[in-house]
Formats: sequence, C-alpha cells, structure tokens
Amino acid sequence: MRSASLSGCIGLVVFDDSGKDIKSINLSQGEKINLNFAAYYNGKKLKANQDSFSMSLTEDIGVIDGNTLTITSNGGEGILTVTAGERIKEIPVKAENISIFRHFKSLGKGADKVCL
Repeated sequence: MRSASLSGCIGLVVFDDSGKDIKSINLSQGEKINLNFAAYYNGKKLKANQDSFSMSLTEDIGVIDGNTLTITSNGGEGILTVTAGERIKEIPVKAENISIFRHFKSLGKGADKVCL
C-alpha cells in the first residue's frame, strides 16, 4: 500500500480578528494587531492549531507576543515571516512615522499653528 503524501499546493493565510486576509501591515508606534492563521491544501482548509504557526520579524520595529504584533518603532520597515512546517509566508510591515505636525494637520483648519 502506498503512503499518502501532501504533494499538492499548500498555502498559508494570515488574517486579522475580523477575518480580513492580511497582505501587508501598516501601523504606528504603539499600535498592535492580533493575527490568526490557516493552512490550505488544494483549496481546502486544513485543521491546524494556531500554535502550529510561528512568527518572526526581520527588523527591530516591533515585538511579537503570542499571535500579537505590536509596533515599537517610530518609523521603519521589515518583513513578518509566518511559518508552519516547511511553508513560509512573508508579509511586509511598515512602522509609520508619527510627527507632531501630522497630528495637528489631522485636527483641521487653523490647527497648523502651534503655540508653546
């Protein structure tokens, strides 16, 4: 009898708590995102525990705690790598640079003048 092997297409999907498929992450310092994972074989979802997946970040722009990524840098870019077995998915991560001028610009008309 032949043993079964997974020779078809296996893919990893990363999604947020709302179920949105994550292709890239853009967050500001202090913001966080909880990530969830799924594996598919030939289009069919495989049963997999969340702790079967692991994450790492290429640059020192954030920290990973369980399934949560928190941005700790005020600017920068990196790659979030999600692995499950031999499968790898890479997601670009951008830590947005927050400046006081951007903050005041978002307040509306007249907010471009700062009195200290």
